[in-house]
Amino acid sequence: MAGLTLIVTLLFSLVAMASAYSGDMTYNPFNGGLGACGKPINNGDATVAVAPKFFTASNPNNDPVCGKTVTIHYNGKTATAQVWDRCQGCGDNDLDATPTLFTNLVGSTDPGRVSITWDGI
Repeated sequence: MAGLTLIVTLLFSLVAMASAYSGDMTYNPFNGGLGACGKPINNGDATVAVAPKFFTASNPNNDPVCGKTVTIHYNGKTATAQVWDRCQGCGDNDLDATPTLFTNLVGSTDPGRVSITWDGI
């Protein structure tokens, strides 16, 4: 019984490590430009930019947030993406997505901005 309690405690600890955030998601045509992490971002990539608060290294190319996978939830749909950029104009919990990622999750780029929840950092 003690072993089961330990396993359950560890599982709850792991779940608590990945925070859930509520914010807005917008899209940006990156067009192959370099993100803050130093990697080119193409419009077809499943890539997001996160708020500056998530960048902690003095050199953003070496930041631990670079390459992290996030899971985005919108209107009953879910998508995953990697963090490869910093969004200077984003609110603390907002994401800026590539047009393809935005369209795959939302259906089109017409809304421009939608409310989402996301986790993974």
